[in-house]
Amino acid sequence: MTDEAPDIAHDRYDFVEGQLARVGDRDPLEILRHTPGEVAAMLGRADQERIHRPWAPGKWTPAEILAHLALTEWVFGFRTRTVLCDPDPVLQPVEQELWLARAGLAVGEVVDHLQDFAALRRANLRIWCRLTDAERERTGLHAEAGVPMTLGFLLRLLAGHDLNHLEQIGTGLSREGGPGED
Repeated sequence: MTDEAPDIAHDRYDFVEGQLARVGDRDPLEILRHTPGEVAAMLGRADQERIHRPWAPGKWTPAEILAHLALTEWVFGFRTRTVLCDPDPVLQPVEQELWLARAGLAVGEVVDHLQDFAALRRANLRIWCRLTDAERERTGLHAEAGVPMTLGFLLRLLAGHDLNHLEQIGTGLSREGGPGED
């Protein structure tokens, strides 16, 4: 299977290697399967003040990260279905800050975002866990990066994305005081 990163030269994709390194040799589906429960456990132990405080200056709050995870889940589910079903799939980029702000996802109840994330992840996992090797090799052309990306690669990228944001949520919830105060 071709789960390796495509040759992405675009500056906005410098993060790809780091995301894939987080996954290492682990099964991306196992990471994806456990993330909603890990987020729920972390947020369930935290007080509301920490949930709504940025994890670092100029960064999202754990609540905003959760809303972003739900949005990302929707996007990757759509990308998966596009690659599986369209004859010449093109993966559109997402301006995450604008999507979060304009879709109103940066506000709302944490429990709603958590339920959305968990439900979308369950729906996507039903597809991802049934992918054949040939389906994992199917590609979609990423419109912004200009390179084809396999479903196998996209799953590894999403798993690394999960791990990155789990770390950020953990950091944000463990900090004493506000950003930059400790």
